[in-house]
Amino acid sequence: MDAVYCKATLGTHVLYRQERSDYGHLRDIRINHNWHALREIIKKDHPDADLVLLMDSDVIATKEQLQALLNAFDGHPLALRTKQYDTGNHICCACCLLTMSDWMKVRYIEEYVDDCPCNKIKKFCGPVRYLEGQQAYEYRDRERQSNLFHGESVPFYTEKASAVE
Repeated sequence: MDAVYCKATLGTHVLYRQERSDYGHLRDIRINHNWHALREIIKKDHPDADLVLLMDSDVIATKEQLQALLNAFDGHPLALRTKQYDTGNHICCACCLLTMSDWMKVRYIEEYVDDCPCNKIKKFCGPVRYLEGQQAYEYRDRERQSNLFHGESVPFYTEKASAVE
């Protein structure tokens, strides 16, 4: 993570930067360890939080989009679409709002650490849906260092950013 590109927030902004690099090159394992570590910080420093907005550092969303996400939230995980291509039945949780109690249920590292964290949110919190009519973006191209993407084996590739400059 080089920078945080989204400056809009709905509440307290908590930033976590990966501290360890010994989890290997598998994307999902690294993310699961990071989200687990972030959750430990939130449990300690913000135990009374009601809602959590998980947002990747390269996601760009406006304050209006985040407010629309909050206004439409009905207690079930709700995400802003960040990809400009069809993700099939996989709802990407790069910008996902959920209750603190649901987030505490997710077993990031205790169970199948190599499974996509989006799948874990769906498994432990119920179905995730996109907020219709809203599109967030990703800031920069990313060289993928793994041949696994959302549980599927793929060739090494560069994931193109969706942000238009």
